[in-house]
Amino acid sequence: MTVKGTQVVEMLQHSFFVYALIAGVLAAAMCSMVGVYVLLKRIVFVGITLAQLSSAGVALALLLDLPPLFLALSATLIGVVFFSQVPANRSLPLEGIIGASYALSAVLGIMFIAKNPFGEARSLNVLFGNILSVQPGEVIALSVLLAVLLGLHIVFYKEFLFVSFDYETALAHGLAARWWNLLLYLTLGLAIAFAIRSMGVLLVFTFLLVPAMTARLLAGSMASMFVLSTVFGVLSVPIGLYLAFRIDLPTGTTVAAASLGLLMLVLTARGLYRLTRRQGAFRLL
Repeated sequence: MTVKGTQVVEMLQHSFFVYALIAGVLAAAMCSMVGVYVLLKRIVFVGITLAQLSSAGVALALLLDLPPLFLALSATLIGVVFFSQVPANRSLPLEGIIGASYALSAVLGIMFIAKNPFGEARSLNVLFGNILSVQPGEVIALSVLLAVLLGLHIVFYKEFLFVSFDYETALAHGLAARWWNLLLYLTLGLAIAFAIRSMGVLLVFTFLLVPAMTARLLAGSMASMFVLSTVFGVLSVPIGLYLAFRIDLPTGTTVAAASLGLLMLVLTARGLYRLTRRQGAFRLL
C-alpha cells in the first residue's frame, strides 16, 4: 500500500473523521443544490446575509446555553420570510435593506460572542465551523433534510425555475409567485440553518456559491447544472479534508479552498480549450 493510501486508511479509522466526511458531503450536496437558485436569482448577498443571521443565532444560543439549531433556524427563517416578501421601495432599495440586515446580524453575532466567557474560541467555531466535532445526530438530521429538500426540488422543479428566471412573468401568468418564492427561500434557509452549526459561515457561503459557478461553466442545460453543482460541492469535501489532514490546516477553510481550487481548475481548462480551438481555427485559415 502506498503512503497516501496508508494515510487515507488511517484517517478513516477515526470516527470523528468519518462523521465529518459524511456530514460535509451531505451539507455540500444540500447547499450546492439550492445554491444554483442563489446564482440564478442573483441573490448572492441574500445568501451570505442568511448565513450571517444563522451564525448570530448560533452565537446567541452558545451565550444562553440553548440548542444552537433552534435559534439558528429561528433567525434564518425570520430572514427568509422577510427577504422573500419585502416589496421594492424607491426610498429603501432591497440591496440597502439586505446590506443593513447583514451589518445588523454581524454586529449582534460579535456582541453575543463578546459577552460569552469562551468568546474567542467560540467565535472561531461560528465563523469557520468545526466539522470535526460533528455528532451522529447531526449526520442524521442532515440526511433527513437533504432527502426532504431533494424531494421538494424535484416535485416543484418547474415552479422554482419559473419564479427564479422571471418573477414578474410568473405573476402575470397567474402563478402564486409570492408563495413559490417563499417556499424556495424556505428551502434555502433550512439548508443554511442546518449546515451552519458545524460548517460555519465561510464554508456554507462557499457551498452556496462556488459549486454553482463552477457548474455554470460546463453545464449545457439546467438539469446538468444542478447535477454538476452538487458533484463539485461534494468533491471538495474529501479533497479538503485530506489536504487539511496532510498539511495540518483548519478543516473548514481547507474544504472551502478545495472548492475554489476546483473552480480555478475548470476556469483554466476552459480557457486552454478555447485557446486551442482558436489556434486550430487559425491554422485552417
